[in-house]
Amino acid sequence: MNYTFTVTATSSAGISAASTASNAVTPAAPQTITFANPGSQTFGTTPDLRILNGGASATSGLDVSFTSSTTGVCTVTSQGVLGFVTTGTCTILADQAGNSSYLAAPQVIQSFTVNTIIPGAPTAVVATAGDTQASIAFAAPTNTGGTTISGYTVTVSPAHVASVYGVGSPIVVTGLTNGQPYTFTVTADNSAGTGSTSNASNSVTPAATQTITFSNPGAQDFGTTPTLSASSDSGLTPKLTSSTTGVCTITSGGVLTFITVGTCTINADQAGNGSYLAATQVSRSFAIDAVIPGAPTIGTAAVTGAAQVAVSFTAPVFNGGDAALSYTVTPSPAVPGGPFTGSSSPVTISGLGTGTSYTFSVTASNSVGPGPASAASNAVTPAVTQVITFANPGAQDFGTTPTLVASVDSGLPLRFVASTPAVCAVTADGLLSFTSVGTCTVTVHQDGDASHQAASLSQTFNVTAAVPATPVLGTVTVVGSGEVEVAFTPSAATGETITYVVTAQPGGVTASGTSSPIKVTGLTDGVSYTFTVSATGQAGNSTSSAPSAPVVPQVLQEVSFDAVGTQPFDKVPVLSARADSGLPLTFSSQTPVVCTVTADGQLAFVLAGDCTLVVEQAGDASHRPASASRTFRIEAVPPGVPAIQTLTRQGSGRVSVAFTPPTFSGGATIDGYRVTATPQGTAAPAIRAMSLRAAGTPGVVTATGSGSPILVQGLAEGVTYVFTVAAYNLAGEGASDSAQELLAAPTLSWIGDLQKVYGEADFELPLPQSNSAGAFTFTSSNPAVATVNGRTVTLVGEGSATLTATQAATSNHLTGAVTLTLVVSPRPDPTLDAQVSGGIQAQVDASVRFAQVQGANIRDRLRQVRSGRNANNVNFALAYAGSQSIPGLSVPVGRVAEAALPALPEGWGLWLAGTATFGKVGRNGRTGGGFDFNTGGITLGADRAVGENLLLGMAGSWGKQGTDFDGTPSKVDADQRSLAAYGLWRLGEHLFVDGLLANGQLDFDLIRWSEPANASAQASRTGDQWFGSLTLGYEHRNAAGMTLTGYGRYDGHRATLDGYREQGLGIYDLAYGRQKVDNSALAVGLEGSLAFKRERLNWRPHWSIEYRSALENRGDVAMNYLQRPQSTDYVLAMRSYNDDTLVLGAGMDLQLDSGWMFSLLLGHEQGRNAMRSNSVGLQVRFGQQGADVPKYSDEAGLQQGGVSSRPCRGSSMRCSAPSGAQPK
Repeated sequence: MNYTFTVTATSSAGISAASTASNAVTPAAPQTITFANPGSQTFGTTPDLRILNGGASATSGLDVSFTSSTTGVCTVTSQGVLGFVTTGTCTILADQAGNSSYLAAPQVIQSFTVNTIIPGAPTAVVATAGDTQASIAFAAPTNTGGTTISGYTVTVSPAHVASVYGVGSPIVVTGLTNGQPYTFTVTADNSAGTGSTSNASNSVTPAATQTITFSNPGAQDFGTTPTLSASSDSGLTPKLTSSTTGVCTITSGGVLTFITVGTCTINADQAGNGSYLAATQVSRSFAIDAVIPGAPTIGTAAVTGAAQVAVSFTAPVFNGGDAALSYTVTPSPAVPGGPFTGSSSPVTISGLGTGTSYTFSVTASNSVGPGPASAASNAVTPAVTQVITFANPGAQDFGTTPTLVASVDSGLPLRFVASTPAVCAVTADGLLSFTSVGTCTVTVHQDGDASHQAASLSQTFNVTAAVPATPVLGTVTVVGSGEVEVAFTPSAATGETITYVVTAQPGGVTASGTSSPIKVTGLTDGVSYTFTVSATGQAGNSTSSAPSAPVVPQVLQEVSFDAVGTQPFDKVPVLSARADSGLPLTFSSQTPVVCTVTADGQLAFVLAGDCTLVVEQAGDASHRPASASRTFRIEAVPPGVPAIQTLTRQGSGRVSVAFTPPTFSGGATIDGYRVTATPQGTAAPAIRAMSLRAAGTPGVVTATGSGSPILVQGLAEGVTYVFTVAAYNLAGEGASDSAQELLAAPTLSWIGDLQKVYGEADFELPLPQSNSAGAFTFTSSNPAVATVNGRTVTLVGEGSATLTATQAATSNHLTGAVTLTLVVSPRPDPTLDAQVSGGIQAQVDASVRFAQVQGANIRDRLRQVRSGRNANNVNFALAYAGSQSIPGLSVPVGRVAEAALPALPEGWGLWLAGTATFGKVGRNGRTGGGFDFNTGGITLGADRAVGENLLLGMAGSWGKQGTDFDGTPSKVDADQRSLAAYGLWRLGEHLFVDGLLANGQLDFDLIRWSEPANASAQASRTGDQWFGSLTLGYEHRNAAGMTLTGYGRYDGHRATLDGYREQGLGIYDLAYGRQKVDNSALAVGLEGSLAFKRERLNWRPHWSIEYRSALENRGDVAMNYLQRPQSTDYVLAMRSYNDDTLVLGAGMDLQLDSGWMFSLLLGHEQGRNAMRSNSVGLQVRFGQQGADVPKYSDEAGLQQGGVSSRPCRGSSMRCSAPSGAQPK
């Protein structure tokens, strides 16, 4: 309740009148505040007084507000959130101002202590390197902990020196090592302790100081380019820069360029490096003094008047550093009053003599003085003044072409020019023509020559207008009711604007204008008129033209078009329009996207919207055209009825409804479709129903979508539903589909998902099992992986595809579908298959090993030949039976040898050698799995000594190798046949050269086991090879029968293996390309032997060690799958075993005195790819003696069988026969 109050005074005399009413007041209830002391708080926190220690509240329930009376220590929001400025005592005031129901509450004050915390981390730590020290600058922490920071500690990393304490930034850390990078962190301290550590500073590296020596060059002349230099005691080169680039610049090499005079300041800096700090900048300033300017560039001298010439020039490029230039022109010959000065070009020279030829030179001067003179100008000669006589021609008539006349006292030709082209023009020789009336000004010029100055004279006169000629009438055209347009040919120009007047008869109606055509109005429709035209100007009027042919103006007509009004899209109105002339009308639409209309008025609606129609009457000879238009609104209506096509069950409680859109859209875009599923028996249209037995009481289910099909979910199993489909647009929902009976979905089952490998043959899909008799069609979701033709599936690529079997609807069942997933995996990379790479490796190795074995047989033969000679005898054929031409090489062997075989032809030897090699190749990356191999080779040869130093022979070989793979049925069988030519040549007593060249044929029978196919493939392969070797050796032999031979050999081999194809693995069969195996190697070796001799048997143990390193070793082969090969072949890079190979050998030669020799050879090879092999060889040779000498003659005067032999000495291989030896 509001109250006001008045006051009266009472005395013995009575009561006074009442005072004026007081202000209105409303009594209210009191209230109190409860506000508990929050207790000590920690600096840096933001407690909320509304909840701290019970908070604060008023008995009225109104919100309590807070203020701080110690804002230097703390602040508080009106809602009670504290903020601490520093540590100390914080005092908070709690108030409640009251309202209409409560008085303001008494203020409650609480004070509490704000405690100090440790400070935060300093920020912005930046280190600056010095000589064995660094200066660390930083910013104080944002959070001081509520009290003053007492100091800072800098910690060094690496900790080569102790931490350094300071009271503020920066802090200098000394005792650092020059060249050592350091970083630094800083902590702050206050009364509460040490705060957190800052982020590490930038890394700095202390270094030694350096001092720059840079002498002041002193004042310099402008225009010079001196070179300055500076040095540093560090030995580093200072960089020179200019701080006064407006006065001077300097290059990196110290070359100065002066821009102007003034003070030039050059700075010398040295940025330092890892060992030196940047040096203190040294600056030197010096004056740039001006010098005299350069010479101006002379221009031209031109006569500008009687005895007067103007001389032009260009300022000098070099102004001497002083831009304030003056110029002096000096004539030649001299002229009184000269020379002549000026501040710029040109300078005019007066007082020249007429007819005298002059040249001129120019000098420039600045504050220093004059510079050099320019070159002389062109020569000029001042000319005589001439006078023109040109009388004013007076006024001239427009349209005439008079000729002007003038003369000059010099007799030189004149030239006329008009300066008023809007009025007149004149030719150079004075022929006038006029453009309009007005004032014409013509000037006659004489341009002068070497002796005469140019002259000119002007005259001005009037050009008056002419009377216009009669215009020529053209056509007259009716343009409207009572209106015609008259066209004509205008009169020739008269120098002024011509007005044309058209007159109509009868009636004398006129119209005027300045150009053709002119419109005449106010005529009477239906009256026949003729028309004339005349021209009018200031100078007079023309006569009228001849009259036109008669013309009749047209009658106006009016078209009426009845209003249409707003129309629904499905109701098309009949249009009504008429012309008062009775002439026929034509309709058209200006909005064809909304409505169309035929010419006779048949209207059709396209879309809802505004339709604008126009009706026109084209007019005829007596009537003007007329038209009218109407615009009306077409309102959309609900769309037509969709047509349900199929209902497909998609799983439990889900049916897909397919339909076609309605043909009638209602005039607006169809926004969507609504499918309604109603349990059979409830109120709904009777259409297709799915027969499912009832399991409960289901409800109506709806689903919407933007198009077909729409999936209806949430249907109850076992319930028969009736489905309807309706379309809707902005006008509403249309009618639903007509009633049809729904069929049951078929129950389908099919095989599970399929796993195939790319390359497999086409396969046929089985038919799914179904309770429907509908036909099946099959499709693939990914034709790039698999295609389906009928039920036949063709694998096209690797990946996955979904195969779908769709069953057509029948009279009892809906359309159904069932799917499976087909995954097509890639075939493995065959180059990673150990059986593939191992098989190829075995073939490569076999081709090379055949060459090595057969070559070794021949070289062992040659070794035996070399070993059959005396250490001091160059005879190398002691291994032969000898010949009568080399009697010193044989000794008698007795009747046993003679009886054993008939004697060979003279100097011939026959030999047979066999070698068996067996070994193992281990695994090594892609070279394949391990395998065991055995190689056998037999060589049959015959050779003959040719002369004393040469042996030539031929040998045929046959070899066979079998390779068995570890743990699999894979194997490689190889055969080789070859024919070789070989030879040995002695170069003195110790040196020899031997060589061979062979060609062979190769055959391979191959079996490869495939893990993916779990079967073996078979194949055969052929090829040919060439191989050879060339050996250079040194052989030393002593009298005790010991031989030591060192040699180097080049081995070359090339095999060409034909391409082949495997059979037996189906999709895993491979086709291999043609393969070239190239292997060449250098071998170095050492051989040794010791001969032992008995009466009828001699033997010689021998040993050898050899190392071979390949020069070329490759045998790449391309391969691909036979069935559905990849687009690019796989390539397997192969190398044979014959590289980095160590060969050890030992053996025994046995020789019978009958001429037979047997050699047993043992060998071991250790090569790359963990290859190791052992070999056993046997050689048999026979050489029937041609004289009775022993096989070995390693000791002079050896007695055997009572017959002595004669030793051979020197370099000759020919020895005389011993006493008692009989030629055979």
